[in-house]
Amino acid sequence: GRAMATGDVGRLQTLLERRRKAKTHGTKDGVKLIVQLARELSTWEPENAVALLEEALDLDEADASGARRFIAPLYLRLGRHAQVETLVEQYATDVSAAMRCSALLSTVSCWLRGAGADESAAREAFEQAFESNWHLCVLLCAPRSVAELPDDMLLDLRKQHPP
Repeated sequence: GRAMATGDVGRLQTLLERRRKAKTHGTKDGVKLIVQLARELSTWEPENAVALLEEALDLDEADASGARRFIAPLYLRLGRHAQVETLVEQYATDVSAAMRCSALLSTVSCWLRGAGADESAAREAFEQAFESNWHLCVLLCAPRSVAELPDDMLLDLRKQHPP
């Protein structure tokens, strides 16, 4: 639980401090360490996790470590929709569920707040997210629902979108 995570965080922070002193935190392994520490912190300290992930992206713009896939949901959680939009545009070729579903949630939020997106943008974001992970889209559509899905709905979706 929390005690184990705290131990992991301390160990990772020590390793990162050593890499920073040796000026090796910008290497491939150093960036991976930064992302790993950010993942450990994301639940308890999302702001610190975001700062680390932004550092990882600054050190490796190609983002070989996949930091963007961890920071996009954190940005959403913190209400930073503009950063999500920028990230999605910067990594437009990333069709991962994390990026596409973050784009969907950000677009829908903007649409509902009247902050630029419209229904057609939300539909397009949904289609893209659905292509990347239709299972997640089904869950996003009814996260608090006790409604039953039609028996053949999931089977039909599986046939339309094989793995």
